[in-house]
Amino acid sequence: FWKLSGREAMSESFALTLTLLGTDARIDRSRLLGQPVTVTIPTQSLLTPRYINGKVTRVAVSAVELTGTRYAVYQLTVEPDLWPMKRDRNLRIFQGQTVPQIVKTLLGEHQVNLEDKLTGSYRVWDYCVQYQESSLDFISRLMELEGIAYYFSHEADKHTLVLTDAATQHQPFSGYEVIPYHQTPSGGSTDEEGISQWALEDSVTPGIYSLDDYDFRKPNAWLFQAQQNPASPKPGSIDVYDWPGRFVETGHAEFYARIRQERWQVEHQQIQATATAAGIAPGH
Repeated sequence: FWKLSGREAMSESFALTLTLLGTDARIDRSRLLGQPVTVTIPTQSLLTPRYINGKVTRVAVSAVELTGTRYAVYQLTVEPDLWPMKRDRNLRIFQGQTVPQIVKTLLGEHQVNLEDKLTGSYRVWDYCVQYQESSLDFISRLMELEGIAYYFSHEADKHTLVLTDAATQHQPFSGYEVIPYHQTPSGGSTDEEGISQWALEDSVTPGIYSLDDYDFRKPNAWLFQAQQNPASPKPGSIDVYDWPGRFVETGHAEFYARIRQERWQVEHQQIQATATAAGIAPGH
């Protein structure tokens, strides 16, 4: 093992680069593709290491010289079991199902381990189409529409996709309920796990989100809904209006307006930080 780099985020399929050193550059790269791999990262809580588990989806081989010794460098791209869903494309119709049901169907077909932490109730779609898009793009846009997020929980021999729709469902990584802040003169890090830099950011976001639609069976029905963003410094100075809203019931309109407004509210204030705490991970 030499290096591990990459990106993890809520509602994203992670892609990590695992760099290994070896003395044999003749290993068959094709035999590594699709193989499971787990990286074990020691943490300040020695009883609870952090695992990163996934499948190898790309292998690159090069060479490097370190302290006078020449090594073969293997760079493995590690992705979750979602990786086939990023690369396919399909046209498909789902009828009489909720978004969670559609998502679970597709994840099950691709043998993705799933944990359902959803607490809300979701509308039944009479007709829902996957149209010339990857399976991951399809379920991602459906979950974004309904306000559903996901992250990955890693274990020594597997990883699980966790569906969630409420911030109260997120729990700290074991041993990281409190993370110390280490202020250094240069803003650098220390040998002890912790946070070395912390900055609050405020951004201008839309003040009002509104949406509307039309029900041909009830042409006089009033379906317009609007939600104000309390975090906006000047509510009403920036408006976002969507049509069609893809609903014909007032209850659905209220739900979608609230979900979109919450999105802008979250983007209004964010925190940028630099840390060396291995327990900081999406979903925790």
